[in-house]
Amino acid sequence: MLALLSAALWGLLTPAGAMAQPGDPGPDPSGNNGQSHIDGCTREPGQLIHGESPSWVYVYDDHTNPALPAPQHMTGTVQVSDYKTGAIGNPLVEAVHPSGDDLPSGHDDYDLNVNIIPDPAYRKFLGGHLDADLTKRTGNFAANGEDFGAVHSELQGNVIPKSLWPEAGDRIDLIGNWVWDCGHWGVPTQVFSPDYVLPKEGQPCLGSLASIPMVFDPAQCHITGESTEFHPWRAMWDIRAQSGSPFSEAEGLLYVSTNESRAGLVENCAHMNPPINNTANPLMKLCVQTGAIWQDVSGDYSYYLPAPPKPSPGAHLTYHADDLGSAGGPAPTLTPEGNGVRVTFHLSTVQNQALNMYYKVFAGWDDLPLGQVPTHLHVTFDKIAINGALDCPLLQGEVGCSGESLRSNQETRPPGEWNLFYNAQGNWGQFFNGEFDVSNGDIVMPNQSVDVYVPPGAGWRLLTLGRECDLQLLATLTGVVSPLASCPGKNPTAALEIADGNDVPGRVINYWKSAAASLGTHTVDSGTNKTNDVTSTCPPDTHPHGCYTLTYTVSAVDDAAARVRVPSPASSLPNTLVRPPTAGAMAAIAVGSVVVLLLLAVLPSRRRRPG
Repeated sequence: MLALLSAALWGLLTPAGAMAQPGDPGPDPSGNNGQSHIDGCTREPGQLIHGESPSWVYVYDDHTNPALPAPQHMTGTVQVSDYKTGAIGNPLVEAVHPSGDDLPSGHDDYDLNVNIIPDPAYRKFLGGHLDADLTKRTGNFAANGEDFGAVHSELQGNVIPKSLWPEAGDRIDLIGNWVWDCGHWGVPTQVFSPDYVLPKEGQPCLGSLASIPMVFDPAQCHITGESTEFHPWRAMWDIRAQSGSPFSEAEGLLYVSTNESRAGLVENCAHMNPPINNTANPLMKLCVQTGAIWQDVSGDYSYYLPAPPKPSPGAHLTYHADDLGSAGGPAPTLTPEGNGVRVTFHLSTVQNQALNMYYKVFAGWDDLPLGQVPTHLHVTFDKIAINGALDCPLLQGEVGCSGESLRSNQETRPPGEWNLFYNAQGNWGQFFNGEFDVSNGDIVMPNQSVDVYVPPGAGWRLLTLGRECDLQLLATLTGVVSPLASCPGKNPTAALEIADGNDVPGRVINYWKSAAASLGTHTVDSGTNKTNDVTSTCPPDTHPHGCYTLTYTVSAVDDAAARVRVPSPASSLPNTLVRPPTAGAMAAIAVGSVVVLLLLAVLPSRRRRPG
């Protein structure tokens, strides 16, 4: 499958003249009169940081039409690719991850980032063009990071439960908005966070900020143009590449929400209040500050989940859906169809009605012999040793600060404000369920665990990664009332910190070829830019073991016999149960509860069906 995907992608990326072939080429952002500029991007960092000009605008936006652009539909594979060869996969970046940096003026929380290689019918969503000369590539083909040849997709992390976060290799079906990312229009001079946004981390030709010597870098004046993205989502259907089912079932993730996030509001407000002569429209910022964060998800939905290959002629299809804390909408209808299950539902929402559908859907068989039962692993996170907290004990420029962070533009104080996430073969979670504050030499005990079901003959991966919050003061200076939800700033010095980007603690990656190979206790150092993480800002000379060291234990749970299934003629009626949410699921999504703002006559009432 990966070989086929690689061949398909490189077929797309192979230059034919200057334009990618085959497929319908997308809009080109090149130059100061490119489509992104026409649609409303201003390329003025100062206005972006303060939320005066939009971070995103609709692609091919007709500002003369009072109606908002219709939502778009896209399918593809969750994956990244290599910008030199076009090969699927890139060990330097993750296809799915929480963002490193996001501008407070356009967010209420940091994003979940999902990169998607679109199916041929949706290649038009890739903006820009490919060229054999790397310096002539534009838009989605210009970067050497996670979004090369892919559609970058985002959704605020507090909007979607972590139990529904996708994984690399998944097949994904999205309904959402096709937009330009107005915050990036050039080649970055530093890698660090893949979400470089602020000056000196990827902003070319810095406009009015070019007069500030410590910010302006002439090397950043190589304009490649904005890239296209797909967000926010109205609906997601994701079929897992490797199911986490205890019974070798296929697994689908279903998400629908009326919470468009602040990014969606920015796009709407930019449509109604476009820039005036390429300068900020003050009504746009007012609209973002006062508008309702709500989107219409009315329509008829239909998704299909194919079951694994039928194990025997006498096997019967079984299927069910687990409710992970839905509210305001109907349960989906599950109907057997061939060797799989059809998931359907109808939604009819009214203005400001909150609706969230969070489900896991499974399809399998009532025939599961012992040799095909997945191995049940229990992963316990024992401790995290903090080698470097990433906050500087001295002011910027004083001796000693460089030993705590590779970022030169920051004035921060210990303790470090950390967000650290784990991913055990697609089972996403967050240590301490939010921000935890640390100093050098601390040892913290997560007291958290996760269960992993590994199919026979398969392996699994453990990943940890995150950010250290340094943008609290930026939020205050730009008029943002509340900090981003993931970084509330628990210690008194947090609100006084300022930097041009969040620090990156590094990542832990363990690949296990089999369940048996992973058993035992493991102590693993996080990466630095000299080991396995080019984005890490942990100074390798000061902290050669990375800024944290993780100890975790993997044990086998002997319950395979209880999961054996034997077919019987009496079992011809499948399991169609839609299970209610557990107390644990409700607690897990509490942080993602939708807050619907009061509608102030800024956004028109609208109803639309997904296309």
